[in-house]
Amino acid sequence: MAGLNNDSIAILNEHLLKLMASEIAIFMILTGVTIFEGRTSINLTINSLTLTLHAVDILFLLSLLIVGVNIFNFYKKIICLIGEGVVDALISLFGMLFMFAVSLVTFIDELLPYRFTFILALSLAVLWKNQVLRKDFGNNKIGLRFEKIWCRQASLSSWLALVGALSFIVLFDKRVNRWWLSLIVSGKDVEFSPHYYEFIPGIFYLAFLLYSIRLFIKDGSYFASEEFKAEIVELLN
Repeated sequence: MAGLNNDSIAILNEHLLKLMASEIAIFMILTGVTIFEGRTSINLTINSLTLTLHAVDILFLLSLLIVGVNIFNFYKKIICLIGEGVVDALISLFGMLFMFAVSLVTFIDELLPYRFTFILALSLAVLWKNQVLRKDFGNNKIGLRFEKIWCRQASLSSWLALVGALSFIVLFDKRVNRWWLSLIVSGKDVEFSPHYYEFIPGIFYLAFLLYSIRLFIKDGSYFASEEFKAEIVELLN
């Protein structure tokens, strides 16, 4: 399969993953300290940017880390071995940059309702990349795996992310939930307590974490198998 193996971009992607993992690890430690001290949240100020970490965010952080490692595993195990053109390599780099940005900006308090909108954008990007790779690999065994497993898996992930994105906007955008809540409570001007925004999102984060772990185990088992090694050797030959 023709392509350019751009080592410098692969190295940049690896450094971006390490940077994202380090940042998430720091956030998880700070969140853990917050829980240990019995607080519900902690504010971090980076220059003029204020990030808010809630106690339940530890589930979301762990999910982001697992998703990031799984995507990079996929990139390292398949794309780096086969090689890709300069434009595709730059798109891969942009994808890792986007993942790193998501791990920061989603903790801006005003962007809480749009956390899963960012995850939806990431899922759609993975789906698009899988569709491209399916065509590139053709009808060999890995190409068929793209068609029968990975493209469908990315499609399901995108649909679930869409449900999460819409639900988060309806439930946690204060302007939206103030509207539907006032309809339920006879038109009165009411709103949820701060605890609602601090703890209820944890239900979504737990589902996200369990789904991320499932995909990580499923893909990791395949990458560690003799079947994958044989298919890569066959593809390279």
